[in-house]
Amino acid sequence: MIEKAGRPFISTPILAVFGRLGGFVLPFVIAWVFGANPQTDAFWLTYSIIFFLIGLYTHLFEAVLIPYLAERRLEPSRFVRFSNAILFYSLISIVILLFGIGFLIRPFFETFSDMSYESLRLLPQLFFVMWPLLVLGAWVSMGNGILYSHKVFWFPAISPLIRSILVFVFLALFYRTWGIHSLSWGFAAGEILRWGILILVLIQCSPWRFKLNLKRDLAEAGPFLSGVLFQMVALFAIGMVRISDQWFASWLAAGELSLLAYADRLMLIPYFILTAGFLQIIHSDWSDSYFLEKNSAFWKKVKSDCLIIISAALILSLLAWFFKGSIVRLFLMFGTLSAEEYATMTDIFGWYAIAFVPGVMVLLSIRILFVLKKIREYSIFTWGQLILNIICNYLLIQVLGVQGIAVSKIIIYSVASVWFLIYIGRYRSKRAE
Repeated sequence: MIEKAGRPFISTPILAVFGRLGGFVLPFVIAWVFGANPQTDAFWLTYSIIFFLIGLYTHLFEAVLIPYLAERRLEPSRFVRFSNAILFYSLISIVILLFGIGFLIRPFFETFSDMSYESLRLLPQLFFVMWPLLVLGAWVSMGNGILYSHKVFWFPAISPLIRSILVFVFLALFYRTWGIHSLSWGFAAGEILRWGILILVLIQCSPWRFKLNLKRDLAEAGPFLSGVLFQMVALFAIGMVRISDQWFASWLAAGELSLLAYADRLMLIPYFILTAGFLQIIHSDWSDSYFLEKNSAFWKKVKSDCLIIISAALILSLLAWFFKGSIVRLFLMFGTLSAEEYATMTDIFGWYAIAFVPGVMVLLSIRILFVLKKIREYSIFTWGQLILNIICNYLLIQVLGVQGIAVSKIIIYSVASVWFLIYIGRYRSKRAE
């Protein structure tokens, strides 16, 4: 894959790394400053819930929605009506989620976990302060989807850095007086700034304008909205996988939820680079190819891209596993974790490294389903994955403790990869008949 018009595979990953740099470093700064304790457990659980909710809309706007935007890209008026209607109705659901979860988060974990009183008290406080992450974060995801459909990849790649800078500023200035709350206020301020800049970029780089006529625009978006509930149910299930991990970790000793989060965030670095630097580009390109090129050309492109990305993932996986101890030490060299906590986190990271290749195969397969608009099959897969994840987590933490949650990822990603290979192979065979 070389750099060429419409497929900036060199510049976009570089920008993605730069844009995610703050997010890569932040978890380890938190570990250096705060360690692993009830306060960090509350922060990471709240953070995971909010980003789980954002993930629903990120998948919807930056993945599922792309083929629909591609169909309307050559008709700016239809494009604007469609995108504005989707944005308006999604924001209504986001506000409902914000207040519903905000008021239920403490009672739920008070009943169904062994979290300390200090952690439980912090949960709703942190959640409500970080509301811009949810409300404006969904708007940002919609804007990213619009930019992807117009082959503008640089801003979605670099924009997370805007938020991260504000988080670091708030942490540096206020961590001694505000404690863990310096993080929540920093995230809120950073997301507000990122959203404001996004609006300016959208106006410059796309036909989008916020002009809303509900009756007219709903007619344009009706076919998509009629099936959006089914899609959101599927996205809810896949997002719940990470929440279920945090939930099971909350049953264990104080601080182990944080250790799981630190290891998870460390392994998310290559996932972020892959998603922001490659998957969004090939997803947009695959969507155009599916509608504009011959069927054989589409599948040839898909096969070529998948082989290259999976090969790169295998190399990264092997390197991460062989050097897992050194990698963890490098990122936490200034931390306050004990030797036992280092060892636990290293083991967790090693299991995540093994799960990386089948995890990448799953991400690629999901993009294929989105391009083919096979949402029913995607829904079946997501709920099957969630159920299997819960079963594996429950059984494995009995034997391996917090490491069992990481081991379960190897199982569910491997099973999912096999399922996708069988399904896609059968689909191609039927289409060839």
